Amino acid sequence: MRRLTQSIDFDGRSHIKALLGPTNTGKTHRAIQRMLSHRTGMIGFPLRLLAREVYDKLCEWVGVDSVALVTGEERIIPSKARFYSCTVESMPLSLPVAFVAVDEIQLATHRERGHVFTDRLLHARGVKETWFLGSDTMSALLSRLVPTVEIITHPRLSQLSYTGIDKVRSLRPRSAVVAFSATHVYEIAERVRSARGGTAIVMGALSPRTRNAQVEMYQSGDVHYIVSTDAIGMGLNLDIHHLTLGATRKFDGRQLRDLEAAEIGQIAGRAGRFRRDGTFGLTNGCVQRSGALPPDVVTAVQSQVFQPVRRVYYRNSRLNFSSQKALLDSLARRPPHGFMRPVRDAVDHDVLRALLASREISARVGSEGRLRQLWEVCCIPDFRRHLGNEHSGLLSEIFTQLDDNGELNADWVQSRINRLDRTSGGIELLMSRIACIRTWTYVSHRQGWLTDGSGLQQRTRQIEDRLSDALHEQLTQRFVDQRATVLVHELSLGFDIEASLSEDGQLTAAGVVLGRLEGLDFVAEGTKSTAGLKAVDRAARQALVQALSNRVDALAEAPHLMFGVSEDLQLRWGQVPLAWLRPGESVLTPRFKLRRLEMLSTQQRKIIRRRVRQWCHDEAELIRSPLRNKTLHGPAAGLLYSLEMGLGCIKRVNVRDQIGQLSAKERKTLARMGIRLGYHTVYSSALLQSDAILKRCRLWAIQNRFSPLPELGGEPTVVAEHPEELYWASGYQKLAQRAVRVDVLERVDASLRKITRSGKESRLPKKLETWLECPHSDLVLICRGLGYRCRQRGEEWTISRARRSRRSSGRRGGSS
Repeated sequence: MRRLTQSIDFDGRSHIKALLGPTNTGKTHRAIQRMLSHRTGMIGFPLRLLAREVYDKLCEWVGVDSVALVTGEERIIPSKARFYSCTVESMPLSLPVAFVAVDEIQLATHRERGHVFTDRLLHARGVKETWFLGSDTMSALLSRLVPTVEIITHPRLSQLSYTGIDKVRSLRPRSAVVAFSATHVYEIAERVRSARGGTAIVMGALSPRTRNAQVEMYQSGDVHYIVSTDAIGMGLNLDIHHLTLGATRKFDGRQLRDLEAAEIGQIAGRAGRFRRDGTFGLTNGCVQRSGALPPDVVTAVQSQVFQPVRRVYYRNSRLNFSSQKALLDSLARRPPHGFMRPVRDAVDHDVLRALLASREISARVGSEGRLRQLWEVCCIPDFRRHLGNEHSGLLSEIFTQLDDNGELNADWVQSRINRLDRTSGGIELLMSRIACIRTWTYVSHRQGWLTDGSGLQQRTRQIEDRLSDALHEQLTQRFVDQRATVLVHELSLGFDIEASLSEDGQLTAAGVVLGRLEGLDFVAEGTKSTAGLKAVDRAARQALVQALSNRVDALAEAPHLMFGVSEDLQLRWGQVPLAWLRPGESVLTPRFKLRRLEMLSTQQRKIIRRRVRQWCHDEAELIRSPLRNKTLHGPAAGLLYSLEMGLGCIKRVNVRDQIGQLSAKERKTLARMGIRLGYHTVYSSALLQSDAILKRCRLWAIQNRFSPLPELGGEPTVVAEHPEELYWASGYQKLAQRAVRVDVLERVDASLRKITRSGKESRLPKKLETWLECPHSDLVLICRGLGYRCRQRGEEWTISRARRSRRSSGRRGGSS
């Protein structure tokens, strides 16, 4: 708030003046400066938030010892206070001060609060001067209420123009969107966050601390948008260039009704500040529900000329406490003039009637003093709003304790407060706790109600501050994407975003972390909004061109050993995932699906696709090469093909005919190639190396979509936990609970055939345990799986041939 340097021209003959005009006319500024020209003064504001804002400014200008703050929940009154910033309801009218001002007097037309403003117009007076501030629609009626008033009108300092329909995703920076319910505020705020990165939230239900923290984000430029209820129209000073209405209807406590032109003007008038012009419009959702603004309303808002106020609300403030009936009658007394409306359904009046209807309470208020105290209790605001019996029940308990003990039970009050001292929960729960703690802050300021009122005030203030900080954090987490806000604003100004990449892959721009480059993928950090993702993507693409080009070049030249297959069958270059491996026409022709790799150009993706295809070919070639011989034909060539399809290992019984047709020369050629014609299997010894077994295992897993990928490292035996087909493809035969590498199995079986040739029982050689690298119990099972009979005699085991000849069964492929 700026201090005005020029003095106010005041002739001194009239004690009461009204400064009337539209928003942005400097009325409040002038009133504050006029107050400071007096020795003492008081100003009443329509909002606790605004009273606190002015209080803070006055403290800066004249010192904290000279300024008091008086609201329902806050009373900061230094002993030498000269200037009072108050809410209209809390103005201490009995205090003689030289200057009194009441702001936003057009709220005398408000259904719930109007009677208070009317009462201030009738009774609030300064010793030397009284100023009323508000809309010039009050001019004619004010002259009837206060015949001696001198009315001074001020024109708006800037122009206000209608721009039509606004799309949320196209809102310009420094815009505000106004809704008329918390639900609608949250809905619009979500859309603004998604489209533009983030927004501040302002609602009348927020505590001053939360509201100030949210406004500070907007004023400082941390966010460039604000979503608010119509509380924004009550004199809050914000740097708003454009204001758009999210609705043109509101629920006024009784019914859903259209906004009046003056109400729209009051809200839209927040756009523009001092000499800078402002604009206003409607969201497209508002137009779809209610239609565009009528031309006459647009004209009225732009010109800030509205229909004059014809009626205000009134309630008698000179109450009669001589009896219960006298009090109720005085509250219901008819207004003295026809242009005044009686107040109906006022919360304090309704609670009073409800409590007096209770026999217990009614019996307690037989004296004027007790009736007066009951009325004071009934005036405790329902900050939670519309909780009906719950609010009445609380006030009934408060009055009962005051009547019984003269004060409230400290333990009872503390227990109620302790329930609220929790910062867990969501936005609505925190707002509810803040509303409840405001009730106890209000109670703590009532004279004589508590033994340690000041201590309770301090406690409730601390709790409200904690809840307010938690609420601000929750609102910020939900409705602000800091990264997106910064980047979207930079782009909206037409700037290119310069980002930098650290050695560990962290990408930063405009002072915020955008994300990390992980391999060939960019992972945005903490950005959920659509606009934010687009901005981050644009900045990342600009910054990562060279880094990605270098990585793609290195990948294209990387040797075969630099690639591997993860458990989920993804091909990786080191730790960088490239493609999902898929079944092909045969086990040696796997296919692949390249990852999206959105940051790469089309040419770079082609390079990676070519390198992945080469890897698939090389992987199969490592299996084919030990089985390739151009000099072999006929049955020998057919045997090699069968081995190739079996990945280097097949059951002998399946190729018995080809083996029978091999010549001695072909057998020698196969032997030189490392092809072994075993008793049970035919296998390639070159493909039983650990790296070859690993390749065979993963080729089978890819073809059969088997994951997670087993780890086979060429051990003589392993515990059999997977399908038999996998072990055959990897060069193992499954026997009982073990899988035995086929070359080891052939060696073991050859030894067993030799020692059992006589047909008698022989001692089971212990060397077989060393060959198989397995426990003795598993050795016995393996021998039995090969068709031998094993018996335990004392501490030793013996082995013999089974009754059925194994030679015939072995030549048929052996037992599996």
